[in-house]
Formats: sequence, structure tokens, C-alpha cells
Amino acid sequence: MVLPGAASLGFGAASTDHARLGGEAHFHRTATGSYEEAAAVANRWGRPIDDSTLLALVQRVGARGQAQAQARYQRLPQERQPERAPSALAVANLQDASVRARVTPRHSQTTPQQRVRARLAAIAGGWRGLTDPQRALWKGYAVPLPGKLSSCNAYLQVNSIRVLCGDALFESPPPMPAFGILSLTALDAVHDFAAPHAFKMSLRAANTIAPDRYIVEATPAVSPGISNHGTKYRVMMTPADIADLGAMEAAYLARFVNPPNGKAIAVRVTPVMNGRKGVAFGISTVVRQLTA
Repeated sequence: MVLPGAASLGFGAASTDHARLGGEAHFHRTATGSYEEAAAVANRWGRPIDDSTLLALVQRVGARGQAQAQARYQRLPQERQPERAPSALAVANLQDASVRARVTPRHSQTTPQQRVRARLAAIAGGWRGLTDPQRALWKGYAVPLPGKLSSCNAYLQVNSIRVLCGDALFESPPPMPAFGILSLTALDAVHDFAAPHAFKMSLRAANTIAPDRYIVEATPAVSPGISNHGTKYRVMMTPADIADLGAMEAAYLARFVNPPNGKAIAVRVTPVMNGRKGVAFGISTVVRQLTA
């Protein structure tokens, strides 16, 4: 029996499966470079058909597939658990990382976040108050900087560091800094034996050229086995004199809790001059108890 439509497309009586014929025709066209070559391959395998009939059949198969795809596009994806509470933005583990949908920000009005927003608002307001000649100077200042910064980005980059350190904004670009050689020789974090709750923390450092300030970051007490502290650093103080690093316990306890003995603390020091950062150096130690 010949299926209706199969004979009109030029297939012989042995062609009884219309869907299979369409698939074969589509395969022949895909596997060859032209409809003429596809028709020749079909004729060789006992499926006599001309190239115009093959074109019509392939178009019919393609139109059916396109209609099925358009029908799927009309159906919106349904959540499996639409009633569930908002989840975290992203989850990372040893195997992979995943990003979740329906995220609601949490703790968006914390004191550190509000402090950062106020700092950025102050810098943006300073940029809006600049004159055209001042902005042209910042455009020239941005040319040698890495990252192809715009004049506005260069202004924000320099003055965000200035505001972080508690210094006034630069309206005109400052000279490029020349940093010295910073060295950190020892970090001590101890609990005094005579007063068990008295925590003392000091850093011995030296620099060949004194910068404007130092950005001193520290980590909370962590396991001594942790060597990568990159994501744990928090700004602790921004002193102008390197001698101020000799007694950092007050700044540390204002930022973190009193660290227990046996835990590690890391400190990172970055020199700052003219609103730009120099090379940062880090050092770590284990909190210990002084003995008599």
C-alpha cells in the first residue's frame, strides 16, 4: 500500500512509511552539499526522487519542526515549588557553582553598606561639580592607567581611596606617586599572662619612602591551616605614620572579636600615595598566651 501523498512526491510503491521517507530525505540533504547530490544518493539506494520533490519534502519537514518549536515557546516554564521562600544568590562547592532564581537581597541596609553608599555618593557629587577644564585634566590622567579608564572612572578610583583614608577629594589629578620599599618583619598577637584578657597586637615594619597613608587590613581569627586569606581581609585602620603599626590591638578589637589562643591572624599593609595604592604585603601569626 502506498501512503497518500507518497506517490505524489515521486516515491515508488515500496515506500509505505511517509514519516520515514521524510526523515530519509532530510538526512540525505543534510549529509550532502546540494539537493541534486541528495537526489542522486536517494536514487542509488532505491529511493527514486528528483531534486524539486526533495526540496518540497525537506521544506515540509522543516515547517513541521518549526511549528512544534513555536508551540513550545508559547508555554511559560513553571516553577516546581512556586511557594518556596527566596534562596541565596549563589552556592559554590567543590564540585560546581550554581545560581538560584527568585533572589531577595538580605541585610541590604547594614552599616557597612550604608557607609559605602554614602562614600560613593560623595565622590559622584564631587565629579558633577567639576568644571570642563578639570574634567579634561582627568581625561589626560587616565590615559596611562591600566584598564582603559574613562576620566570619570579615574576620578572615582583615586578619590575612593582618598575618602576611605579620610582625606579630602582631589579636584584636579595629582602627580603619579613614587613608592618606596615596604618590609614587614614581625607580627605579634598575644594575650598577656598577667592579665589574661589583655590582648596585644603589634607589627614591625619599615619603608624607604613614607607614603601619605597605609591601608591596614586584617582577618578574623582563623585556623592556622588556612593559607589563603584573600576573601577574609577587612579594613582595620588607615594610619599616616608607620609607627602607628606598633600597637594595633585597639583597632583590631574594634573590628573583630578577641581572638582565642591557637588561632591565626593575618595582616595586609598597602601604602597609599596621591590616591593610588602601592604593592601590598601580608604577614600572619598565631595568637599565643604569654607565660611567666
